[in-house]
Amino acid sequence: MSITRRKFIQTNAAAAIGIAAGSSGINLFKNRD
Repeated sequence: MSITRRKFIQTNAAAAIGIAAGSSGINLFKNRD
């Protein structure tokens, strides 16, 4: 159960970071290119 829960938290953290980085992250990649 702890492994599943940890994986779930990691996935949520990654998704939250992706959403938070969202537009700014896309702009950074566009500027980098």
